[in-house]
Amino acid sequence: MRARRRQSRCGQSLVESCIVVIIGCLLCFGVFQISQLYAARAVLSYTAAAAARARTVGFNDFMVYKVTRTAAIPNAGRMMTPSFQRSTSLAALIQDPRPGRIGRLIGWSLLSDPISPQYEVEQSRIPLYLGAVRWGELPAILDYENWDDIHYIEAPGSEELVLTAVRQNYELRWPFVRSFYAGDRVRLDSGRDPAYVVREKHYPLYLQE
Repeated sequence: MRARRRQSRCGQSLVESCIVVIIGCLLCFGVFQISQLYAARAVLSYTAAAAARARTVGFNDFMVYKVTRTAAIPNAGRMMTPSFQRSTSLAALIQDPRPGRIGRLIGWSLLSDPISPQYEVEQSRIPLYLGAVRWGELPAILDYENWDDIHYIEAPGSEELVLTAVRQNYELRWPFVRSFYAGDRVRLDSGRDPAYVVREKHYPLYLQE
């Protein structure tokens, strides 16, 4: 009888431990996803400010469109064009759990100047993208899978102010996102209040240059 009671208690403890571990993992994934959403919203706020600055110096809609897209690259997902050879060293660091490799991975993530093949491509292609003069040239220079989900909106303002906002249907990538959200995407915007720049304080200086 005592042996059976011990076995039943061990089985109960195992089931309870499994339930606690599952709930803990779900909570961790939820926290990571929320932190990623806050970071994505910060990128959209920066994008709205960049678009407002571009409008104040007299750029046309085509140039503001290009500035908006390049400023939102951190939220744009995987690079589609151009194709490049991805780094295998970073993948090896991620797959190897040894303490030394983890320390190198943390050091790599804290670099002020990222070193990766994609960064090198972006650094060389963004000036070409901003300098393009036709719409048809853009996809062949630089393109990302989620760029079409990022939209620039210019709110009605006045002659003195430029009001802008940026919205995105952000793709959720963390595992078990359906435990917290009904779909795979969530709508983000650059903030409750649109970014604004005082027009008269910027464009005269730009024209003098």
